[in-house]
Amino acid sequence: MIVESRYLDGHGALFPDVAAAWQEQVRRTEAIADMAVRLAELDGVPPAASPDAEALARRTTELVADLVEPAKADALETLGEGRQALDIAAAWVRSKVNATAEFLPEVPAP
Repeated sequence: MIVESRYLDGHGALFPDVAAAWQEQVRRTEAIADMAVRLAELDGVPPAASPDAEALARRTTELVADLVEPAKADALETLGEGRQALDIAAAWVRSKVNATAEFLPEVPAP
């Protein structure tokens, strides 16, 4: 929905049957999650901590970029704009490498 509103002027990105299947899957997943929470309550399991809103927003931004940036680069390449496509693809890959580097242990210099 974020990508559709931001990049597609609110137009649906999925075919109607895929969109309907997606909505049905969301409904089923929410029902299963509700049952899991209720069963945990009945078993005396303490409620899960609320997610960090800032971390959730950052992760959502990352996931949107993971969908949009490769698609933009591919579209530009198809249109013969190889240099601009390469710049977009390289920036996206750099962001993935930098994000991964945050979780790697510091290696001492030899």
